[in-house]
Amino acid sequence: MRRIPNRTAKFLLRMTIGCLLLLLLVLGSLMVRVAPAWVETPIASVSLWQNNRTGLRIMGYDFTCTSQKAAGQTIDRCTTTIQNSSLAMTLTHAKPYRAFETQGIICQAAFSGKAVPCEVWFDFATGNRPNVVVKDSLGLSNVDLQALRQQHFLSQISDSTWNDIVLGIAIAASLLAALSAWLDPNTLTKMFAGVSLGCLAYGLAQTGLGGMVYRAGREIDLSRWLGIVSNLAIVLGIVVGGAAIRLLRSHSRVARIFTILGSAYGIFSLVGYVLLFSVLALGFVD
Repeated sequence: MRRIPNRTAKFLLRMTIGCLLLLLLVLGSLMVRVAPAWVETPIASVSLWQNNRTGLRIMGYDFTCTSQKAAGQTIDRCTTTIQNSSLAMTLTHAKPYRAFETQGIICQAAFSGKAVPCEVWFDFATGNRPNVVVKDSLGLSNVDLQALRQQHFLSQISDSTWNDIVLGIAIAASLLAALSAWLDPNTLTKMFAGVSLGCLAYGLAQTGLGGMVYRAGREIDLSRWLGIVSNLAIVLGIVVGGAAIRLLRSHSRVARIFTILGSAYGIFSLVGYVLLFSVLALGFVD
């Protein structure tokens, strides 16, 4: 089998990295536009039933809403258009403000002027803005519901699927980092790998030493012990990171292997944490 020239391999790698960055940019812009945490309408979302369970969720960005206070109550009214028909929702709060509780909220909904049953629920992403569940498929066919899912596809992704997406992107990024370190183990790559290995040592020390207090079988001042563990972990991380950077400066095979492993671990952790924080902050997962 003919070997791919190193220059061609580097070009293909950069193209792949560019495609991944473009994918992340597009995904990020779409997520920001429909982020549950940034909904400002009094009703955060509406979910429609399908086969006696929640089958479709539409965020409040598509709602037209009004609010009023009367007789010590807060009344929120929102409407949205679904398949050229109007869905109207009215929530009457027993208190003059929106509370993070379902008790005391009267939910009323109508589709094309016909009353349909509904209820409310809360999540941490939308705060005191309730989510409405319309316990009816509104006579929509499976084709109609599928079209709506495609139109609002980001709102249909479950927590577990988001976790899988984050994990998949982090793994892909780590593989690209490993390949980059293999093709071009430059000084910057080696320093990043050394710092990553130091961070790994810090994390392992925190986990291993921190858990010893529970295995000791005797009373230990927990806060004091965790303080000692934290300091030891920092020292170990710095020592390992410094030693790794010094080792990786050489051109040996061992140094190259550790450069690849360190780069892969560092990028996996960095991308994974950034993406996980993003989906949490934007409210796509609780």
